Amino acid sequence: MLANQYEKERAAVLSLVVLQAFKNRTPGSLEEVANIYGKLFTRTDTEWENTLTNTLMDAVLRLLPPRSRNQFFQLREQSDMLELVDPGAPARANVLFDSPTPKDSPILLRGQVETPGNVVPRRFLEILSGSNRPTFHSGSGRLELANAIANKTNALTARVMVNRVWQHHFGDGFVSTPDDLGNQSTPPTHPELLDWLATRFMNDGWSVKKLHKLILMSATWQQSSKNNSQFAEKDPFNHLLWRANVRRLEFEPLRDSILSLGGTLDLKMGGHPVDLSEGTRVQQGRGGAAANRDANLRLSTEPRRSIYGFVDRSDLIEVLNTFDFPNPNAAAGKRYETIVPQQALFLMNSPLVIEQVRNVVNRDAFTNALSDEDKIRFLYNLFFQRLPTTQEISNGTEFVSAFRPESAAVQPAPAANGARGAAGARGAQGRGGQGRGRGAVAAPVRVPLSAWQEYAHALLMTNEAAFVN
Repeated sequence: MLANQYEKERAAVLSLVVLQAFKNRTPGSLEEVANIYGKLFTRTDTEWENTLTNTLMDAVLRLLPPRSRNQFFQLREQSDMLELVDPGAPARANVLFDSPTPKDSPILLRGQVETPGNVVPRRFLEILSGSNRPTFHSGSGRLELANAIANKTNALTARVMVNRVWQHHFGDGFVSTPDDLGNQSTPPTHPELLDWLATRFMNDGWSVKKLHKLILMSATWQQSSKNNSQFAEKDPFNHLLWRANVRRLEFEPLRDSILSLGGTLDLKMGGHPVDLSEGTRVQQGRGGAAANRDANLRLSTEPRRSIYGFVDRSDLIEVLNTFDFPNPNAAAGKRYETIVPQQALFLMNSPLVIEQVRNVVNRDAFTNALSDEDKIRFLYNLFFQRLPTTQEISNGTEFVSAFRPESAAVQPAPAANGARGAAGARGAQGRGGQGRGRGAVAAPVRVPLSAWQEYAHALLMTNEAAFVN
């Protein structure tokens, strides 16, 4: 009994890799123990690297005093951040490995680990495949599970996928709750069309590309968003799709559109993440202060596509919250829209927007235009993909001729010391200056916009620029 108890205690302290290395060996001296450990340290496989990481963490928590322990965590966070932002850091991706010895798991009675029930074989859900469904035998069963989910005998998968693709193109799906196509959801608006598209999707080899093409080539998707008073009276919410829905751009395509208008959008594929806050993000955590001081530990602010934007699940930047970014800690099949003043203030005051407005009027096609009317036509074609009406041209020329620029550049007041200085530092960050926490911060000088830059800025703040219609 004592031997078994000691063996359990050793297994709790030592890793399985170390125990396996000492199995069936009885070292007679410390030199022989050192040789065994020496062979372990020559290993480079993932299992041993994980063992070293866990052992080091255990030693830090058990042996180091609090001050040294905090210093260790700060250095580790800075190391992780350096690996994230340094151009020389290797590209990494999260992957899953099957266990070399997969096994079936027991039912935990009342969810308690201490009260295991009967062992349940790995297989698909009974409610979707019947009681005589086969068990999974290949590895962990994840591949067999995927094949069972994406199977023609399980039409629910195809319906869910078609509903989400339809929602992407029309703003709302056949079923308005993409995460719930069950008895608790509202009935589909077009059940026959949903089933037909699901069947077509499966017959096309589950090709999402063909599904997109089929929808985009339809007359329904190619409709105008123009209103019809007779139809609106019978179907005010456009459930029958008698016109195209007007949809607001989400933050990611809105930001990409603004960068594209300025001609600075970087279309490079792959690489490290970028800071979507335009350098105003203040890193939190133990190593946050050092990372905020050291430019080598900060994310790049290159104008890359928003798909490469860095999302910190524990510290979401404010601009994402402003534009209804979903909670990154939970699955979200649909973004719910709100209209708040902060969204308009972003388009009015964001350094990203102001900089791209300046870039728009510096583009060769604009500067080479022969007349004010040609410049207005260029801006309308760039911003809205259409030509302006006669009235819009008249309004534009009148705006530019009546514009009176500010007399001098605006110099922001320096931030005060103390806690308010720290808050001001965060707001004053950007491409022209970096936040330094507490103390005075040299804020960038705001140069007034010219007449054409103000006009381009006004066009960018219109609904037509921020909505798909």
